[in-house]
Amino acid sequence: MMNEVYYSEHYDAEQSVEDLCKAARESLIHWYMAHTHAPTWAEGWMGSDDEDYIAHVFVESKGILNNQYFSFDWKDAAYEQMAKNTYDEYYICQECGCIQFNYVCNDCEDEDGDAIDADKMTEKDVEQLIEFLRDCEFEIPPMYIVDALIENGFKAYRDGVEPFTRSTEDELLECVAKIDGADNNQDVLMAAMWALKINHVNGRISEDYGDYVGLDFNLVDQIRSEGIKSVFDSEDVIEFFESDLISFDPLPQHVFRMMKEKEVAYA
Repeated sequence: MMNEVYYSEHYDAEQSVEDLCKAARESLIHWYMAHTHAPTWAEGWMGSDDEDYIAHVFVESKGILNNQYFSFDWKDAAYEQMAKNTYDEYYICQECGCIQFNYVCNDCEDEDGDAIDADKMTEKDVEQLIEFLRDCEFEIPPMYIVDALIENGFKAYRDGVEPFTRSTEDELLECVAKIDGADNNQDVLMAAMWALKINHVNGRISEDYGDYVGLDFNLVDQIRSEGIKSVFDSEDVIEFFESDLISFDPLPQHVFRMMKEKEVAYA
C-alpha cells in the first residue's frame, strides 16, 4: 500500500548469483523508499512503531529534528496535528474567548448570574487551539507525533535534501528498470553490477545500506575490486546465464508510480 511503511526483503547474497542480483536490486529499493516515501522515512527516524518508544524519541529530540540538510520543529507540528484532529472536543467562550473543556464558561455570567454557555470549537479556531495547547504544554499522543513527522517533517526533509539526491534517485530508478526489464540473466547480472556501484551523497548505496537486505560490506567491496568470479565459480555464473530468467517481487507502488511520473522506461 502507498501509505504503509516499506520493510525490505533480506537475501543471502553469498549463496547464489540469483540472490546477489535480488539483494542488489533490493538495496536500491530500500534506499529509495527510505528517502522518498514519507511513512518509511518517518519510521527510520523513529526507529520503531511502539508508542512508548516513539514518545521517548520525541522527548529525547526536544521536539526538534535536524541534520546538515534540514531543520524541523517537530513539537509545533505535533501540536498542529493534535489541534486539527481534536478541535471539536473543546469549547470557546464568545464572551471572554477562553477555551473550555465543557460547554459552559465558569468565568463569565449572564445577567441572571448563571454561567455562560460556550460554543463548540470549529475548524476556524484551530490556530487559537494550537496556541492554547502549546502554552499549556499538553502531552501529545504518539499518533499526532507520527502524523507530524509524516505530513510536515517529510516535506521539510525533502525540500532540504532533494537537490543533493536528485541525480542518485534518477540513476537508481533507471537501474531498477534495467534489472526488471532484462530479457536474460546475463543482462540482469550486468544491471546488478551497476546497482552495486551507484553512489549516494555519502558513499555507495550497496555498501552503506546493504546490511538491510543481506549484502555484506566486504562482499560488495570484493566484487567491486576483484569481480564476480572472486565470489562465485565460473560454473555458477554460466549456470545462472543459462537458467530461466529470474523473477522479482513486484515493485512497491511508490517506486512504480515514481518511475511512471519520471517516464523511466524498462530496458
